[in-house]
Amino acid sequence: MPKLKLEVGSLGEEVKNLHRNLAKQGFAIPSSELNRAFFGPLTRDAVMQWQRTQGLPVTGIVDERMNAALEAAPQSASFRLQGSGPVVSPLTAAPGPPPKGIFAPEISEMFAQVRDAAGKRTTRDVNVNGTVIPVRYPFPSPTDWRDCWMYFLMIDRFSNPQAPPKGPWNRRFEYRQGGTFKGVTAQLDYLQDLGVKALWLSPVLKNSRPNWQYTYTGYDTQDFLNIDERFGSDGTRASAEKELVELVAQAHARGMHVIVDMVINHAARIFDYVYEGKVVDQFTDPAVMNAPPGREPPIQWSELVRKFASEKVLR
Repeated sequence: MPKLKLEVGSLGEEVKNLHRNLAKQGFAIPSSELNRAFFGPLTRDAVMQWQRTQGLPVTGIVDERMNAALEAAPQSASFRLQGSGPVVSPLTAAPGPPPKGIFAPEISEMFAQVRDAAGKRTTRDVNVNGTVIPVRYPFPSPTDWRDCWMYFLMIDRFSNPQAPPKGPWNRRFEYRQGGTFKGVTAQLDYLQDLGVKALWLSPVLKNSRPNWQYTYTGYDTQDFLNIDERFGSDGTRASAEKELVELVAQAHARGMHVIVDMVINHAARIFDYVYEGKVVDQFTDPAVMNAPPGREPPIQWSELVRKFASEKVLR
């Protein structure tokens, strides 16, 4: 009888059994490999991660020794048959007004809850295409990010299942097209089958209003404490927050990590300075650049910002 050797390209019942054992250790195998009992690149990634955590040679190949160790390994706390083990409720946006600062008590409380959940190795149930999948919460980062190839997507340009793009697809368009969080969620199966292991999202924070040129990228943050409501399916902040949480949960249930881009060294231009009797948007005078905080020249809000604020569009 030939010795066991499972590697990329292997097929059959032994691979199916391998998938079953990897699932018991908390690994999510994509349907493109699971349904065919196929040892593909993502099965290899899972094997390498398990070998690394067990102190075994990281080969990405399953031989008799590794197969026996995997068979004998106790069921991971991250794998739970439906109806057993600790489960946390699905996350939802916190009710009431948003935090007034990054050191607000509710922010500290949220981190405390997450640390407690991590210590208990809890899970939460996520419904993926009609199947309930228990997912570790908080979702653990990979042992080595080099094992995860990333897919960057610009949310506004990616997908909107509710409406066509606002501009022509084959021409330059300098304004928002209307992509949403739900549009990304709807394409997760496609991204999983591509082999994506980490989604890098363009910034999700509230950008300046109105819909100015070149702000569709998300890198013109106006409010660092709130989600941009334009990514919500109905254009409200409540929906945007809920749908971002669902997007992350659905990605985690498919074994994908989520990286949220956040740029904190610059913000949207929503005002100019009044300097030496003129309205300017930048300085070269060292006396201004090196002045202590509080000595900045007075500001003048952008005319469009004032207009939209008075119409209660900017909020």
